[in-house]
Amino acid sequence: LQGQVLFLVPEMALTPQMISNLQSTFGDQVALWHSNLSEGEKIQEWARIVSGEARVLVGTRSAVLVPIPNLKLIVMDEEHEWTYKNEFVPRFWTHDVVDILVHGEWKKEDGKRNMVKVVYGTATPRVESLHKCRSGVWNLVELSERVFAQQMPDIQTIDLQNETKKGNYGPISERLAKALKQTIEQGRQAVLFLNKRGYAGSTMCRHCGHTFECPHCSHPMKAHFGGKSNNSPSPSYKEGSSIGKLICHVCGYLEDFPDSCRSCGKKDFNFRGWGTQQVESCLRELMPEIRVLRADRDSVTGRYDFERVLQQFENHEADVLLGTQMIAKGLDLEKVDLVGIVLADVGLNLPDFRAEERVFQLLMQVSGRAGRREKQGQILIQTYNPEAEIFEYIQDHDVA
Repeated sequence: LQGQVLFLVPEMALTPQMISNLQSTFGDQVALWHSNLSEGEKIQEWARIVSGEARVLVGTRSAVLVPIPNLKLIVMDEEHEWTYKNEFVPRFWTHDVVDILVHGEWKKEDGKRNMVKVVYGTATPRVESLHKCRSGVWNLVELSERVFAQQMPDIQTIDLQNETKKGNYGPISERLAKALKQTIEQGRQAVLFLNKRGYAGSTMCRHCGHTFECPHCSHPMKAHFGGKSNNSPSPSYKEGSSIGKLICHVCGYLEDFPDSCRSCGKKDFNFRGWGTQQVESCLRELMPEIRVLRADRDSVTGRYDFERVLQQFENHEADVLLGTQMIAKGLDLEKVDLVGIVLADVGLNLPDFRAEERVFQLLMQVSGRAGRREKQGQILIQTYNPEAEIFEYIQDHDVA
């Protein structure tokens, strides 16, 4: 290395694997930066970077603010990710800060401009990024094929309306269950993706219709049961149970799950919408022998929790990795042949002009977790709207 390198990743979940890959080449010259580091660790890493002892800094968006005296290259992995936007003080968009580092008036003592090169990496670029490439502002370098795999995964959709007509109201369709069993019987692994944590999206009393809303922001409270449950009894609701929680995913308000309805006093609730905890419960009921690891904000709370879950899965201590968007991108999982997207419709109808673009990027990214070596991967997308145009683009692997 003739200078120093800043390697940006969209979230902390990707840092363990990236650090491991870079350390195999650069050894102790790699430093780490993210919000979960202690103050002492940040001071230590800061000093290593400023002194030049560390030549590569791997970090999340806040790493772009670390002063790197001999910066020559910036690599932004998964550049399309919205997590590169810092929505708290100091508010900034990482792409803008990178642009300043590349084109700003940063000068050395000899008065020459410190030329910094930047590489944006993604399999699903933003619309703005594609426009810059096509208009000549950025240079476009395309990978015509996958690094190890010989072919792209086979992507198919499953109409959940047909499952409902057959009386299956659960999150695992008949076709997905069959594919899971075949994959596990062959000694391979599967990934199940659902971008909703908790047990259910809303809770309603079957007798009086009372629903539980957040007293602060009026959003539906999400039911959570069991907390961390990796390789332990399945999280589920039991009548009269008080171990559950009601959590507002907007403002964070939390309270114990009630023993009975606050309006009529009955103990019979209807849960609407699936969360990762409910999917885990259904998996264990359908296939009691299955080994499931869940990765979401309820099961991954400590600094090293995700690294531990990932290591267990790579060691084949589990058959299925179930999780939210933290498992959707950047992970190189050798033995995964099947990816099941439990509900692809999540987020499509949000009042956001980027909603469809973000869902497309997320589904394409999670689809890339399967078939990363010799065998072709299989992707099963469950949806209530299989005719939607977005799924045609996904099936054709069309990101442009």
